[in-house]
Amino acid sequence: MASQHFSHQRGPAPSHGIEQTVRACLGLTQLELAMLLNVSRGTLAMAELGRRDLPPAATALLAQLLPTLLAAPPPTSAAPAPLTPEQRDELDLRRQAIGLEEYPLRQQLKRVQTRLLQARQRQLAEPVLRAALPPTDTRAHRKLSRLAEDAEACLRTESAAPALLELRLRVLAFERAEINRLLGNEVTSS
Repeated sequence: MASQHFSHQRGPAPSHGIEQTVRACLGLTQLELAMLLNVSRGTLAMAELGRRDLPPAATALLAQLLPTLLAAPPPTSAAPAPLTPEQRDELDLRRQAIGLEEYPLRQQLKRVQTRLLQARQRQLAEPVLRAALPPTDTRAHRKLSRLAEDAEACLRTESAAPALLELRLRVLAFERAEINRLLGNEVTSS
């Protein structure tokens, strides 16, 4: 994987000195740039902190590099390079995994929607049922109260779940569509 040969730096920042800017532009670690400048990593680290000057040869090389690096055009979003067979296989496996992730999410969404509907219906039915029960049937009134409490708890704890599950399903659908686009395959599966 090519990214193993680059530092974790995000790129040059306005607050960077010349050493950090060159490192960021090239994606180098301190050790890698120090080796190219023929100085120790400690010397480079101290120079980046402004506590030490680099040798004149290293400073001259950085001064020569910096204008070239800063003049480089930013990356364009031109057509991506063709995918390797390994990348195509990886994307196809991910597309299949998306289908496997979607099924349980859809099932969970249906279950949550059913529970929420039942909870709302319990709340609507509770006054009618309570009025129909004889006032002396305390056991049935207690049971009805527990059912009403369960409905309230369900609505309180699960009301956001459908929106979150639908969001997750939309994200997976978007990911599948992007994979299809990358693979040059406009076939969509639901």
